[in-house]
Amino acid sequence: MDLKGAKIVNFYQISGDVQSEALAVNKVKIPHYQRPYSWDKEMVKRLIEDWHSQDETEYFAGSVVTVADMERKTHDLIDGQQRFTTIFLTNYVLFLLLRVTTRQAIAQSKILHLSKLFEQLQQSSEYLFTNKIEQFDGNALLEEFQSIEEMDGEDKEDGRNNFSTKYRNLVHLPELMEDSSDFQNVHREELTTFITKHSMLLTYDRKSFNSQFSKALSNVYITLNDQNKPRFRIVEEDLTKIEKQYTNAIQQIFDSFMALNTKDKPFEIAKSLIDKISSFLHEIKLCVVQTGNPKDAYTLFEVLNDRSMDLADLDLIKNQFYKKYCLKSEECDSVIDSKIETLENQWGDEIYSDTADYRKKYITFFATAFMSGSTSIGYNQNDKYREEVKKYLENQNAYKSQDITIDFNIFQACRIIVNTFDLKDREREKLALKAEYNKDRSPAFKLISLLCALKYNGVMAGYFCLVLKYIQDHICSSFSPNKVQAFLYELIENKNREKFEKLNSQAIKLSHLALLHKDYKGAREMGNRLLSQNNKTSSNVYYSDLTPLNDENKELFYSWLDSWQYNSSDIKVRVLFAKLLSTSLDADKLSIKSINIGISEEDVSKLHLDHMEPRAPEQSNIKAYFADDSRDYHVNSIGNMFPLPQAQNIDKSNKPFSESFKYLESSGLGGHWITQKTRKIFDENNDCNVPKQEFFTKRKTLLKEKFYESLKLD
Repeated sequence: MDLKGAKIVNFYQISGDVQSEALAVNKVKIPHYQRPYSWDKEMVKRLIEDWHSQDETEYFAGSVVTVADMERKTHDLIDGQQRFTTIFLTNYVLFLLLRVTTRQAIAQSKILHLSKLFEQLQQSSEYLFTNKIEQFDGNALLEEFQSIEEMDGEDKEDGRNNFSTKYRNLVHLPELMEDSSDFQNVHREELTTFITKHSMLLTYDRKSFNSQFSKALSNVYITLNDQNKPRFRIVEEDLTKIEKQYTNAIQQIFDSFMALNTKDKPFEIAKSLIDKISSFLHEIKLCVVQTGNPKDAYTLFEVLNDRSMDLADLDLIKNQFYKKYCLKSEECDSVIDSKIETLENQWGDEIYSDTADYRKKYITFFATAFMSGSTSIGYNQNDKYREEVKKYLENQNAYKSQDITIDFNIFQACRIIVNTFDLKDREREKLALKAEYNKDRSPAFKLISLLCALKYNGVMAGYFCLVLKYIQDHICSSFSPNKVQAFLYELIENKNREKFEKLNSQAIKLSHLALLHKDYKGAREMGNRLLSQNNKTSSNVYYSDLTPLNDENKELFYSWLDSWQYNSSDIKVRVLFAKLLSTSLDADKLSIKSINIGISEEDVSKLHLDHMEPRAPEQSNIKAYFADDSRDYHVNSIGNMFPLPQAQNIDKSNKPFSESFKYLESSGLGGHWITQKTRKIFDENNDCNVPKQEFFTKRKTLLKEKFYESLKLD
């Protein structure tokens, strides 16, 4: 690693060489892949307040990582740009203050103050602009003004006026009075000319950021006169979001230092502000870590930022794509700048805008899984997303405009997937039941609704990698958002089931594995296989040849149903019952038929697992309830469960088993074969209208067999 060293420095030493004690002023450049300035007013305010509240004469504000190119006298700022930019803007506020305060000192002939003001103005400008202010020599100007003050009469007055005009021209201050209606526009024009002429020391590789930065700086100014204290002004016309970010920060810098003022008179207030800001720039310290090449700098950046990613801020992942593109693309700067501008809008406005945090996680998880093919990442393992994206990008030899476009389109495709399949964070179980009963939805849609309810996010990722690979090979290799959306709309419709037979067949297999096994492991094994074999760089679409409905899985299925005990949130059992509700029974064989059972789609989504024999008998009628040493086991087993809509479930409450059929009738389920079979088993296995133990075991056997048989109908 070409590590030049690390050094604790103040603002005036940041752009120097850490290996030298000599002061040097060099350009600070922010690479293409860095995000725009984003600190809000609160963050700016906190920085200044923290500095002011510290007891020491120095305040450590963090670190920055730079790539030093001493031949070009330029530092690429890899990490710490938000903090550095804020401090740089503070120096700009100081510059604006010095311009008008020096003007007032000249107008009021405050010779004792002019020497220091000229010196401070010269220093401030040297650390703001590449080109020095022409003919601005503080000592020479002071001598010239002193000689004017030694004159008499009209010569002295003319000399003062000429000197004032000369000074205004040097720093581009308008001759107009500050309360003139044209002052702000003229001032903006003058400041724009000044900034263009002298060039900022802080620049961006992205030309659009440079123009917005310069415009923001030109649209702010400070007023000061004999009667009024310093006031900060913003020309608000046509400012972009990024420009407002700068102007808001500059406003807060001014306001924060004004809050520290204890003086009364306008000139004294201005001088106090200048002294406070100067102290801040000298006392605030940063650790500059300096390297000789971008790769080493970015490695340090990764180490310094090795923490779980805040998914509300996805810039770390986005910047890795920008970095790869900027370093590997052979396109000219203007093309790169234009491309990144387009990508920035796509990332912020189309991929991650107006969506909940859990959906942002899904988008990032699915996209990262497809690009990397890694089965080691999970929905809540946020720290691994950036690691896997980094590995993926390291394996890309060339990385041109079309490459980064496709990668961003993959992220947008995942956003479209999340929206189209309507992934939820709440009421997942209701939506899974609703999807299962909805005859217009495809097996693919039903699978994702089930996996979402079960929180089998890794299995979802596997299936979506299959879908993305299918899109890449058969729909659009560039993942055009419009084509992706049109395809997904077709995929979730059951009428297109045969058109996408392979995708739906894989969905059915995953659904079966999820339901056949007590836990996620069966489905995850197939999901991992789909994920690892269907990634962006794999040769073709991979389909699993597993046959879930086999004797081994059947035995496992029966085993977990045998041991199953009531859990109100067990979505698997509720889905299995929903499957049975969509069937008819003819000659003891299940079939899918369009039957009217009297329950709406909305009611199905609210089905509760009801205990036919209640868990808590009414003590006043205890003889009407099943009594046995193994009562709890049988009452909470599958053999005692029946789905009831919420209203009937509440009404039934703890009434005896014999009254259950009344509520099944009122719910619209009285004529369903499940009810009829249950009644038959009860009639054959009761004692004075109280179910025997045999009722629960025989009904459990029936349900196990029919649950499994219903899977064969998918």
